[in-house]
Amino acid sequence: MATGSFDPRSMIVKFEPELFEEFVVQQGLEMETGKKEKAEEQADSFLRLLEQQDDRTAAPIWAALNDISDLSGRSGVEYLRNVADGLKKDVDQEALNKLPNNHSRSLWFYLNFPELFNQSVSEFLLDNQTSWKSVVLPLDDISQLTSQTRQLEEAIKKIYTNIDPRCKIIELKRADRICLVAYIEDQFTNHLGFQGNEVKTNKAFRPVFRAFIQYWIDEKKLEVKIKGGQPKVEALHRAVIEDCLGLNYGDFEKSSYSLDVLRELDPNPLNVVGEPLVKFVQLKFMSLRSRADGGRVDLTIGPSEKPGVEDMKNLLKYRNINFDYFDILQARIRVMVEIGNKDRSVTTVIGHQKGHDLRCRDQDLVVRKLFARWSIDTSKV
Repeated sequence: MATGSFDPRSMIVKFEPELFEEFVVQQGLEMETGKKEKAEEQADSFLRLLEQQDDRTAAPIWAALNDISDLSGRSGVEYLRNVADGLKKDVDQEALNKLPNNHSRSLWFYLNFPELFNQSVSEFLLDNQTSWKSVVLPLDDISQLTSQTRQLEEAIKKIYTNIDPRCKIIELKRADRICLVAYIEDQFTNHLGFQGNEVKTNKAFRPVFRAFIQYWIDEKKLEVKIKGGQPKVEALHRAVIEDCLGLNYGDFEKSSYSLDVLRELDPNPLNVVGEPLVKFVQLKFMSLRSRADGGRVDLTIGPSEKPGVEDMKNLLKYRNINFDYFDILQARIRVMVEIGNKDRSVTTVIGHQKGHDLRCRDQDLVVRKLFARWSIDTSKV
C-alpha cells in the first residue's frame, strides 16, 4: 500500500535469499528459491508466478511488498527498531545488523514481528508526511470525526467517481490529535519490466494508496494529505466538514502563515526563552521580491553555528536591503530540539501566505508550536 510508485523487481533482487524464501513460503506460493538461481532470475520467476494468481491471492502479496518498500529506507528501519524497543520486543540485533541492506531489514521485521510491522507502516507514513493543508475548524464535539467514518468513506469514494474505488478508514491513536488513514483503491495498473531480453507487463491489478486526515484538538485545525493536487485537497476537506460533520465548508478559513514578523530582526523575533526543549534557532535563508520590478533576491547563510538572526541581519545590511521595497516570499529556519536526551535538527521552509513542510515527528511538533509563539502561524480560532 505504497504512497508512491515502487519497482518490485529491483526490491526483490535486494532481498537476502533466505528471507525471501521464507516470504514466498509464508504467502503460500510454491517456487524454487535459493542461491543457485541469480537474484534477477529469481525475481522474474516470482513475478511471473504472482501474475498467474487470482486477485484474491495476489492482492495481499502486492500490498505486503508495497508496505515493505515503504519501510525499507534508513528512517523506516530506524522507526521499526524504535517501536520494537519501546514495546520491549526481543529483537535479534546481531542477525538484523548482519543483513545486507535495509530492504532485507524491513522484510525481516515483516516476517518476525507482523503485528508491529503492520501497525508501524501507517504510523510511520503519517509522521513523515509533509505539505499538509489545513483549515481552522473549531469543534465542540470531536467524537463525530470517529463515529461517522462510514459516511466519510462514502464521501471519499465520490472524490474518485471515475475509478469507482473501495475505501476503508482506520484510526491511529495520538494524544494530541485525531488521526484517520483512508485506504483508497486506485485505478488499474501493471508493472513494466524485463523478462530476459523482452519487455513485458505483468497482470493488471488495483493498488491501494493512502490519504491522511488529522484534527489537532488544541489548535482546532483540520489537516489533510491526499494525492491529486489542490482539487483533491479541497474535496477531502469538504468530505470531512460537510459529509462527515454536516457543516458548511465555506464558513471556515484556511490556515495562514505570515513571514512579516521577519521584516524587523531587532529584537530577535524568533525568541525561544522559556522553551526547555529548544537548544537554538537559526534563520538560514530568506527569499525576497522587489516591489519595484518583481525581481527576486535570495539571501543564504552558509555553515554557521551562531544562533538567532545575527548572521541574517549582517547580510541584509551588507546587501543594503530596505524592507520598504521588498516582500518576503519564503524563509528557511533551523531549530535544534532535544527529544529523549538526543539532539534533533529540524530545518523547515515556510512560504508566506502558503504553508510549511514540517512533518509530525516529535521534533516537528515542537516547531509547530513555535510558529504560533512567533506569530508566523496567524490562524485565528
